Amino acid sequence: MVVACQKMKEDAVYPSIILQGNNPMKLIRDCTWTDPGFSVKDDKPGTQLFTTGLQNTSTTGQFYVDYIAVDADSNKMTARRVVNISPLESQDIVGSYQVVDTIRPDNFIMNYKATISKYSSSPLLLKINYLKDSIMAFITFDSIGNLTVNYNNNDTLVMGAGRFHCHKTSFRLEYYVNPPQHNEIHKATFFKSK
Repeated sequence: MVVACQKMKEDAVYPSIILQGNNPMKLIRDCTWTDPGFSVKDDKPGTQLFTTGLQNTSTTGQFYVDYIAVDADSNKMTARRVVNISPLESQDIVGSYQVVDTIRPDNFIMNYKATISKYSSSPLLLKINYLKDSIMAFITFDSIGNLTVNYNNNDTLVMGAGRFHCHKTSFRLEYYVNPPQHNEIHKATFFKSK
């Protein structure tokens, strides 16, 4: 009787890690870190993923989140996300925005553009352009992302408050427009244009 042994071929296919969201990523100091997501691909089932998390967002600086995928044959792949933590500053806010706005009392949804420019060191100037009108208001903010909007000129009053999202690419603002003809309540999300 003849018995033959044949060495099985080793798995030469390494797993791959695909990071979703921005890399590097911006985060406002003291915000809660939420991983924007990732996926792992391999030619065989059983791949495990390990991550090192971001624990402390109260310190400013550059931090890393590491992702390590190990497949059933011990092939290992790594990926790294860079997270830059800093207080909210005027350069984070200044720019062009696409806006999705729900206007009450009619719950009318509108899309329009807005710009925020530097008027002086503080406040910043918010210019909202929709239809044939434009509204200008002054915007102030603190280092953790709270916003206030105020403008009072002749027959127009604009006031409101909101919060910049932790990742510094959008903010939510509720503001009121009170011209003599009508009252409007705007609940708008401003998405920074790239």
